[in-house]
Amino acid sequence: MKPFLLFPLVLAAAVACHQEGPAPAAPEAAAAPYPQTWRLVKLTGSIPGAKTGANLPFQETVLFRADSTFLKTRLQGDQYTEARGTFSRQNGADGRRYVLLAYAVAGPLVRSCVANASTEGLAFEGNETLISSTQACDGARLEYQSVK
Repeated sequence: MKPFLLFPLVLAAAVACHQEGPAPAAPEAAAAPYPQTWRLVKLTGSIPGAKTGANLPFQETVLFRADSTFLKTRLQGDQYTEARGTFSRQNGADGRRYVLLAYAVAGPLVRSCVANASTEGLAFEGNETLISSTQACDGARLEYQSVK
């Protein structure tokens, strides 16, 4: 390669790889310390009318831990089910904040628009409510609120 072309190529590579400070951090889940517990408070299906409180067909919670792991539990009648995995916080292209749950094993607690999925997305609505993403594919809208 000719020496006079080498300098512009090295300069272009250096400029392309340079960052202006650290990358922006993902938002904290409601900017609260861990562990955080979020409880299902409202379920809205395709049939008009939402179920809340004691009218919910099941009780569900998601516990987020500081090490980026989560535990999701459901109590339906006398049947207890739990699922575990890791989570990450993300900023969506739509400007909303999301939490992506990556389950260790696909199972009945995974809410997704894809069959046998092992990931689930939850969107922040303000700082106190997480919304399931399955309403986009005609699934139920589940709303979780932070437990103080």
